[in-house]
Amino acid sequence: MDQSYSFKVPLLNDKKVLVIEDSFMNRQIIIKILRRNNLKHVSAASGEEAITALQRSIQQQKPFSLILLDITLPGKMDGFDVAEYIKKDQRLSKSEIIVISKSHKASDRERFHQLGVSLFYPKPLSEEDLLDGIRNALLKNQDKHCNNAGVVPRIEISPINGNNSQKILIVEDVRINREITSSILTKQGHKVTFANNGREAVDCFKKETFDIILMDIQMPEKNGFDATREIRELERFTTHHTHIIGLTANAMQGDREKCLEAGMDDYISKPARSQELNNAIERYRQNNFFTRMGKSNVDAGVSKVNLQKLFSDFGRNQDEMENILSLFEKDVLRLLKEIELAVKAAQMAETSVLLHTLGGQCGLVDMHTVNEIAQELEVLAANDESSKVEQLLPALYREVRESLSEMQKIRITNQESFDLKK
Repeated sequence: MDQSYSFKVPLLNDKKVLVIEDSFMNRQIIIKILRRNNLKHVSAASGEEAITALQRSIQQQKPFSLILLDITLPGKMDGFDVAEYIKKDQRLSKSEIIVISKSHKASDRERFHQLGVSLFYPKPLSEEDLLDGIRNALLKNQDKHCNNAGVVPRIEISPINGNNSQKILIVEDVRINREITSSILTKQGHKVTFANNGREAVDCFKKETFDIILMDIQMPEKNGFDATREIRELERFTTHHTHIIGLTANAMQGDREKCLEAGMDDYISKPARSQELNNAIERYRQNNFFTRMGKSNVDAGVSKVNLQKLFSDFGRNQDEMENILSLFEKDVLRLLKEIELAVKAAQMAETSVLLHTLGGQCGLVDMHTVNEIAQELEVLAANDESSKVEQLLPALYREVRESLSEMQKIRITNQESFDLKK
């Protein structure tokens, strides 16, 4: 009688995974997913660390079932070098490789294909996508070795929704523009709803939850700026943040600032082209990746800021501590402005230095998530990947803003406590 297996139990339980990723935050996200699915893990932050871990696994005769590999790594070895090392060593032949990278270059995929690596997933990666990739890799590995042994197991696989479909509200008063934008988005699998003006947009927002709102600026009854401000006011009473992208036919100087000031997250010019829409949605996905990381920290009771060390150092001198924190806040805001200017001027070397300084400053008050995002951006800037820096920069701004807000609440509470002790 054939024995049927649940996919998760025989394939995922107790498998050993090597995570090769230089970003601490990305490693932690992946590790949490692995732990939730009973997968053992070892992590490496560089190619050299990965080789050491692989050699140790050979010595212990406990090879990794799976290797999750980033391309961009510090040190002398990048992801290609690590993959080549693995493929050349027969003792590692049972280890499947999944490449997880921000690279969208066809040449990178082709180079990995030539090395015998066919599983390639873009960042950011949802938990569903990652588990789908792991299952594919382990199935591939199991099929390969079962076929060699003349065994063909039956495996039941639970369906996984691995797509990146978003629920999008298009707010546009011109019908032809609505139809063109809708056509582009629906072909990519997104779910689309229409609103003819700002008033209808607010009504739709009250009735449904959307991932993204594409908001025209100039509309009758209520313009895009006012509609956005009203939506943000309504969101104050929820835990949800809707990603709003401004659409304007007049790409005038200062439009971006006006959109952000009204509460929008992004801005593109009309008429919206397919590539521009794709880029804007990708920026949303990148930002949402860090937002989920921040939410998981909140759910786990992890604060964005820790002032305990400063309280210990300056507890007897409240004025001095407040002075330090005020200087810190001014420095951080100054650095953010300088980073924005450097990015606009495409000065990636300068951007990298400023991001390094920002990360060090935020370590003073244990802004761990800000520090990790800054480190991620620093590496991208050092590699002159300006487009990726621009995509991830809004996530840094938002995390800094939220961290400074939390810091201010702690300062007020501490000041009240200090006043009571007088």
